[in-house]
Amino acid sequence: MKAYSYHLAKGIVPSDRIDNNQVHTNIVYYPTMASGIHEITTEQAYSNSEIAHQCPLSGGKCVYLARTLMTLISPDEYYDDKNVCLLAGIVLRKRNGLPLRNLEIYPNPASTLITANAILLHDKGVIYVTDVTGRVLTSLVAKREQKEYQIDVSNLANGLYNISLKDGASISHTVKLSVIK
Repeated sequence: MKAYSYHLAKGIVPSDRIDNNQVHTNIVYYPTMASGIHEITTEQAYSNSEIAHQCPLSGGKCVYLARTLMTLISPDEYYDDKNVCLLAGIVLRKRNGLPLRNLEIYPNPASTLITANAILLHDKGVIYVTDVTGRVLTSLVAKREQKEYQIDVSNLANGLYNISLKDGASISHTVKLSVIK
């Protein structure tokens, strides 16, 4: 409730679970990671742990930010989204025999190397790594017959990046990547 009362004083009242998650993760993120401090307190970890173990579809994008913060104290933590979402009444399923997304990356957060699984509908595509401003940092050609790609992220600084798949003439999917070393 500390985070909630902090924002009440500022005139910001979270209206639902996603807004509340945003408030709580921002209270931890800005004074730590955003300020170059790569440690969190036990109280911050407890607050973020609850968010990190939510289904991302019901808890929002801040679930991933909370998970990134949790890697500071528990880098090997595993989040079973399929079962967590099922407990929340959300079924993650495949569509027409294809994965729900045509681009998935792991591990996330990462420090040295990620694997990108890409499903292309066209013969060729491109996988881009961009920073938050949209600047392309690296790219590689993707082919329909190849599904898995290794991408070296060891030269990237700590932070958030976008991994995008261009399939045909347009970007078909983008996922966020957290780099923590």
